[in-house]
Amino acid sequence: MNRYSLGIIVATVGSLGAAGIVACSDSISDGGPIATGGSTGSGGGAATGGSTGSTGATPGTGGGTSASGAKCEGECCPTDNACYSSSAGVNAPGSECLATHDNTNQEHIQLRQQWISATKPVGNTSPLVYSVLAGRTQLPQPACNQGTTTSAPVGSGGYIQLIDYFLPGGASATNIDAHVSTVGFAQYVNTEVAGTNPDVAQPLASALSDGLCLLTDDYAGKDGYQLESAKMAPAARLANWKAGPKPMGLAGGGKWSVKPAKAKRVDKDFNLTVPAERDAILARFATGGDLAGKFDGIFFMDPATGVSHGYSPMSWVVVYSDKAKGHISLPIREAELKGKFNDPKAPNCIGAYRTKALTTAGKCESTDPKNPPWGCLNDSCAAGTAPGTTDGYFLISELDQVYSPDLGATLCTTYPPPSPMGQPPNEGFFDEATKSCAKSPKWDPTLADDAGLPHGDWCSETNSAATDKCHDAWRSSTFHVFAGAKIKGDAATTCTLKDAPP
Repeated sequence: MNRYSLGIIVATVGSLGAAGIVACSDSISDGGPIATGGSTGSGGGAATGGSTGSTGATPGTGGGTSASGAKCEGECCPTDNACYSSSAGVNAPGSECLATHDNTNQEHIQLRQQWISATKPVGNTSPLVYSVLAGRTQLPQPACNQGTTTSAPVGSGGYIQLIDYFLPGGASATNIDAHVSTVGFAQYVNTEVAGTNPDVAQPLASALSDGLCLLTDDYAGKDGYQLESAKMAPAARLANWKAGPKPMGLAGGGKWSVKPAKAKRVDKDFNLTVPAERDAILARFATGGDLAGKFDGIFFMDPATGVSHGYSPMSWVVVYSDKAKGHISLPIREAELKGKFNDPKAPNCIGAYRTKALTTAGKCESTDPKNPPWGCLNDSCAAGTAPGTTDGYFLISELDQVYSPDLGATLCTTYPPPSPMGQPPNEGFFDEATKSCAKSPKWDPTLADDAGLPHGDWCSETNSAATDKCHDAWRSSTFHVFAGAKIKGDAATTCTLKDAPP
């Protein structure tokens, strides 16, 4: 197995693929506001321990396009009404992103990830990783031009992020104290793919009609790869840790409690690159802070522009392995999500189906991450980007406790860029027998200036680029497209993840 061409089967807090053929015959009409790609992304808190689930809103049944006039047009727009939010088909609200649920005039704005593409770390940027993640992001709907590729596990599920904004009184309400967002991952795996593991399977019809279920997980990792919490970082850094829980070791029977996250709405946007603002936000979640033990993040939403910006000190990523034989759950630190709805009055899409990039002759598919089937409305951003982004970082000491059954190695060894000869590039921090970093003789996260860790590209102390004295993390950056989709149950409803150990 070439683990370095695969990179790592996880991106952040989701994509599509097949033969890439470009045509200019199709378009997505747009009569109103459009999303500007690149630096935006989906708002809301990120997935971590905290409150669960969300109330499913009743899908809209009326016809007509969204208030902006946007709709799917072109030869690759599906003709099956099941691909849309109502029997109006391509004229249904949110058809430009193939939304299957209408959020118009709903207090619960419910979305599922349609597409993802990673730009960092390097281990996630290869076309092969892109195509695998794309497959696990989709539902098996060949009639909707999803789940049709034979060269990748498209439509398999197992990597679908969900967002539920609960906005009593509407997004424009002046009293936002009760406004929250819930973010997590769906317990959805195609029943055909997961036939040997029915505990994690959900029939497609149920996923569409009843809603996708947010999952919870007690993650213990793979035997022999657990580390001690006291030895996860230098003592001085542990003593002054600010961003979420201190680095979490799994030794001694420890488990990571993986749950959807609940974020509280704030009335002003924020800038994490300003150290004083970051510190003030983190203090709200620390012991004695007003949000401690109550919320897992914050989010800002501008109802006029449809822009949302969320942040969580710690979140979770969950990805099923091949054929749902196992899974990995991974903490992502300081996850920052940004996004812009195509139409703030009909918040069904963050991004769009790029019919300009597809033709029926090419089976309405593309495996080219630089010219994907998803992106911004009316191609208003560069191909390969989208109006949703997530940024954060993974601690190297936590990465080495996550063993990928797909890659046959820990994520510490698969995140760095490959060396020319295909050997582990992380400066000798590699043990061939265990395919891990921690068993190498150089490993010692307690050493000052991170001398006992591979040289990551990010620093957890400052949430900024790595230095010679702080390089304990790898940056993660991704583009996303989200579409309206029903989420199952109410605020107390989650599904416990059950599968074989990794």
